[in-house]
Amino acid sequence: MMLSSEDQLVINSEIAKSGKNKLIAYLLLIFLGFFGIHRFYMGKVASGVAMLLLCWTFITIPWSVIDLFLLSGMVDRHNKKIEDEATQQILMKRAYTND
Repeated sequence: MMLSSEDQLVINSEIAKSGKNKLIAYLLLIFLGFFGIHRFYMGKVASGVAMLLLCWTFITIPWSVIDLFLLSGMVDRHNKKIEDEATQQILMKRAYTND
């Protein structure tokens, strides 16, 4: 089933409202990644707390370096999930109104 341009605008506005920005995520990682703040931003509270608790051990340094490579995919997956949920809501609403 095709989405109308109006439906696509609704989806895009939902992504703009609830989605995550790669630039912000990377800035948080670069400046506050040692404390796991970028993980809190991404909604990964458990790993953010773990990084915050472990920051004094310097284990978070290699963890942050690894996140340099993983963060883009995290943002993409989060935004795709928002897009899929908005699309599903539109399709369910359309199916409900057609019955």
